Order: sequence, then structure tokens, then C-alpha cells
Amino acid sequence: MSKILFLVSAVVACGLGFWLTQRLQRQLGRRSSPGRSPLPSPPPELARQVKERLAEGKTIEAIKQVRRVTGWDLRTSTAYVDQIRQQILES
Repeated sequence: MSKILFLVSAVVACGLGFWLTQRLQRQLGRRSSPGRSPLPSPPPELARQVKERLAEGKTIEAIKQVRRVTGWDLRTSTAYVDQIRQQILES
């Protein structure tokens, strides 16, 4: 009986931990949304690399490169690539 109680307690604790983690990530994501605040300054070389990948039609590779170089999350990296794409379209 104590093994079952222990197992149920462990499952409940894991579920609660997962729920709290997801809730905190959502709250932090809203505060650091790229649409609400300017993007951090990336290395100057990165913009050239992103432009090259966009010219080749490799948008996903451009986003991956930004994430690899900067350590940004997917949302911020995608916003940066979209920002560069917009600059290309406007010029």
C-alpha cells in the first residue's frame, strides 16, 4: 500500500512541477515579447549571414543560425530574421 501511495505522490508532484513551470514560462514570455521591446544587439556578422540564407530561401536555417550564435529563444530569433527580411524588402 505504501508503494502505491508513494507512486501517486510522485506523479502528483511531477504534474504540479510541470504545471508551475509552464505557467512561469508563459508569464515570462509575455514580458519579454519581441513585439513589446527592442531586440538585443546581435553580432554584426550575423546580419550578413542571415541575409545570405534568406537570399537562398533558407529561412529555417537562418533562424537556426541566429539561435546558435546568440542563444536567443525561437520567438526572438524568428523576430530578428523577420526584421532583416523586412529591411531587405524595404530596400
